Amino acid sequence: MPLIVIVHRAADIRQVLAFARESGLKLVLSGAEEGWQVASEIAAMNVPVLLNPTSNIPSSFDQIGASLRNAAILKAAGVDIAISGNDGGHRVRDMRYNAGLAVSRGLPQSAALEAITLAPARIFGVANLVGSIEPGKLADLVIWDGDPLEALERADCNLYRRQAATDGIPCNSIGSALRQASGLRSAHGCPDQREAVVHLISSIEKVELTSVSRTVLIRRR
Repeated sequence: MPLIVIVHRAADIRQVLAFARESGLKLVLSGAEEGWQVASEIAAMNVPVLLNPTSNIPSSFDQIGASLRNAAILKAAGVDIAISGNDGGHRVRDMRYNAGLAVSRGLPQSAALEAITLAPARIFGVANLVGSIEPGKLADLVIWDGDPLEALERADCNLYRRQAATDGIPCNSIGSALRQASGLRSAHGCPDQREAVVHLISSIEKVELTSVSRTVLIRRR
């Protein structure tokens, strides 16, 4: 398990990186509002960063150089980033909005989605269990008919965590099809669609919903 270091100023980030180099400890930077100023140095040390893209208004002199482009610059430099919510765990619902803000300031959308899914799993060493949609992994599946990083978009369907499967099963609704195919316990808000068929394709990393007549397909993008 890595040691998480809360740090903000570029100068302090350099000191933490020097400590990691000398000690050999595996570190993760948290906050790093001025990380964009030393992005190449963070990347060279292969140190991941947990950040909040909305942290552009300094709450102290340690964050005077904060920038909305922090996530984009760090990612472009090759830093593995994960996006957090606001004000601790009780604001975890803000993560997708924060990811959307990072996209509006230059972070590629694919990188933003990874930063709230696979990247945190990879950083904390559980990517073999969660973080992407693959056979055998645990997942909470959410189906959208729009961009999940848009603030006004709402999910069409939520499916609780179980192992993903790889077969297509005819049934009476999209929700029950997904439950049968994936062994999921329940679904809420799923539109009813008679004779729907859902195909869960193996080895998918990114998914989109495509509706053709009465068939719904989750497929590789």
